[in-house]
Amino acid sequence: MSDELDQHSEQGQPPAQEPQPEQQHAPVREPPPESEFVFTTTPPLRRRPAGRKTVFERRHGNGWAFWVVCAILIGLAAVWYVKRPHLSFFAIVENGKPLVALDSEDAALQAIQLVKTNRAPDAPEAITFAEGEPTVKKLKKAMTSHSVKDAAAILERKLTVVCDGYAFYVNHRPLVMVPKSDVAKTISLMQQRGLNGNPGVPTFKEKVTVNHLHLTKDSKEQVPVMSGAKAAEFLVHPPLKRIYTVDNGDNFWKIATAIGITVDDLKKLNPDVDYQRLHKGDQVKLPDEPAPVTVVVRNAPPPEPDTKKAKVAEPTENYGPGNPDTADTPSSPAPTTDAGDTGDADTGDAANQ
Repeated sequence: MSDELDQHSEQGQPPAQEPQPEQQHAPVREPPPESEFVFTTTPPLRRRPAGRKTVFERRHGNGWAFWVVCAILIGLAAVWYVKRPHLSFFAIVENGKPLVALDSEDAALQAIQLVKTNRAPDAPEAITFAEGEPTVKKLKKAMTSHSVKDAAAILERKLTVVCDGYAFYVNHRPLVMVPKSDVAKTISLMQQRGLNGNPGVPTFKEKVTVNHLHLTKDSKEQVPVMSGAKAAEFLVHPPLKRIYTVDNGDNFWKIATAIGITVDDLKKLNPDVDYQRLHKGDQVKLPDEPAPVTVVVRNAPPPEPDTKKAKVAEPTENYGPGNPDTADTPSSPAPTTDAGDTGDADTGDAANQ
């Protein structure tokens, strides 16, 4: 060995080194940082290495998330369809313009009837609209739905409510209005209330007339609209008792002047009240309030007696022979009795004899 080293050194070349076996080291994998997650995917056609972990995430995202999003969107669409502002029917006027939307046809009809009832609770049939009677029609486009009460308030603002009926005038002053169909019923009930079951012929003391009346909310004279029964009760009723409650500063003169009577008349109605010492809360009797219409009952004429009427003989004509112009005078009829007599036909014959 030393000889070889000396030989190489003499030639000026370094000695050759013997080859050493290579050492195989496992690759060092650096751990990922804590704030970053790296997911790897094994290709579908490549065999997974023995030391590699299984990863459940796909390359192009999760498929179940797509279906979850679709289900949520479908649910939201269903909720919107159920809760959306919609209407199947609405009230319109003659020109076809929609006024208000409701959920059903029955609700629309109830809203129209509520407008009439608010104006005349006892006689809604006397209420009409200046624009024409609203109709109910199916709606093709969506509109905001309203309740029956709100829809009636909207109709009252957009339509002109008209009271079309017949008014009872007492001494040229309208007091009450009834539908056209209740006029005869009202008069009949007024007469019955005046008779109160007694026989006779009822008449009105005041001048009572019935005229057609057309009222709106802007009319100067506002007359209450009632049914036939309510109107008869309002016009003809027994005298109503009235009592006044004394307030601070009241006295008999002030009270009597307000109701149109004298102080002496008020004292006669309240003999137990000390008119010089009135206190707040005292009760003072006032004259009874008379009915607007006073029914006067006249005695009916006595019924005619049921008597037998005499038979009247028919006249006979006797014509002579030959020329009819020479006919004889017809014979006179047999005597008869009047309807008021109590005798029969034989009595009349005997008297003539």
